[in-house]
This record gives sequence, structure tokens and C-alpha cells, in this order.
Amino acid sequence: SWKLLGKPVNNKSWMQKQLEKAAKVKVQINSINGNIIQTINKGDIGAGTYSLPLNFNRAGSGVYVVKLIVDGKNYSKKIIK
Repeated sequence: SWKLLGKPVNNKSWMQKQLEKAAKVKVQINSINGNIIQTINKGDIGAGTYSLPLNFNRAGSGVYVVKLIVDGKNYSKKIIK
């Protein structure tokens, strides 16, 4: 499971993810048209709960897609700034 928390309007957002086993983790923030705004490559991490800050400083107002990639599987959620 994973959650998006905070307020991207104020550039104070983060993603929280709980891993039940070790996995390779990567997070991308994309504009709605697919441009990559930020990539966070965490590499191989162990089981546990993690919080990752998301940087929307370079992003203007609009709709963005936060993509979580865990062991090659993609999950995404939309967020509005």
C-alpha cells in the first residue's frame, strides 16, 4: 500500500510506502503530458515503512501523475497542484 500526503501547492508533499519484503523502488513525478519532473531512485531497500519527500518546486499549477515502480510493477496516482 502507498499514500500521497501533504499539500503540493505549498511544495510540501511526500509519499509513504510500506514494503512487506525487500524490493527495488523508484518514484517519478510526471506532468499530465508525460514530461518527467522528478525521479527518485531508491534502489534496493528492505522491508519497512518509508516516507519520501516529493519536490514540486519546478512544477507549475496543474495535474501531475506520481508513479511508483516496485520491482518493475507500476502504480500511479494523480495529484493536483
